[in-house]
Amino acid sequence: NWTTGVSYLGYLFAISAYILWRPVYPEDPLTPGETFLWICNVGYILNEVLEFLDQGRQYFAVNGLLNYFDIMISALWMVLLAIRVHSVVQGEWVMVTDDDGIEHEVHCSPYAQPNNDDDGDVCPDYERRFWQWSKVYTITWAAQLVLLYIRSLAVWLSSQYIGILFRMIELMMMSILRFGLFVFTILVGFLFGLYYIDNVPNRDDTLGRDDDGVYDHFLYLFSALVGMAEIETHLKVGDEADEHDPMLIYAQVYSCVFIVFGTILCMNLLVALMTAEFERVRSRANTEFAYARATLTYDLS
Repeated sequence: NWTTGVSYLGYLFAISAYILWRPVYPEDPLTPGETFLWICNVGYILNEVLEFLDQGRQYFAVNGLLNYFDIMISALWMVLLAIRVHSVVQGEWVMVTDDDGIEHEVHCSPYAQPNNDDDGDVCPDYERRFWQWSKVYTITWAAQLVLLYIRSLAVWLSSQYIGILFRMIELMMMSILRFGLFVFTILVGFLFGLYYIDNVPNRDDTLGRDDDGVYDHFLYLFSALVGMAEIETHLKVGDEADEHDPMLIYAQVYSCVFIVFGTILCMNLLVALMTAEFERVRSRANTEFAYARATLTYDLS
């Protein structure tokens, strides 16, 4: 157990060093350090494949939550590896001459961010055609880091506190997802309603529309849901607001209703739900701890 845990923590430390000290993006050339990191990632994938072939159906039946994390991590590594291999194949080195007449190589990649200023850009415009995939690569890496660090908590599954906590999360997951769907449905309804009110044409507005889009309204309502927004910071209130806008007060009242229903009622209901679930699992603390240790022992045997 400790050998596996120390190895995983060392692997996580190497990834953290890669991100903090020398992050490499798809438009960059391949480095020896990144090559070593990808070899470790491929080893991670192969280890999960061999474990699945060895355990068969028991791979999902025993220690299921932890193995589901491993499946998601392995799947994301395969996606990232495919994009990275393609970016390396598509990249090329171009010889350029600087102002002093000295020639040197510049790496051009179709994954690079488009350059709005063409002056001094040695890479042709068509080299930017995979920039959208570069954004997918970056976002996927960010999601992978979250999964890797959550997975690192499994090192302490044999401890009484972390072992019980992991089991509690597994038991509460479906309840949280169902409640999240309930809250999200309410948020979407208020979102379209508020957007509709905010876009009533103003007599002094030459465009007849609010400049803020659906995403801006979503950010406001989400901030209000977690208690970070105030009525005074509403999209129609501020330096650009029209004091004589007939729909201003309706938008404010509409926001107040959402804050009362969404923030006060729903969030407190979520706290009560999680507290009740916690007490239910806590009453079986010793059983859950023994179960966590047994599944971990089987998984490592």
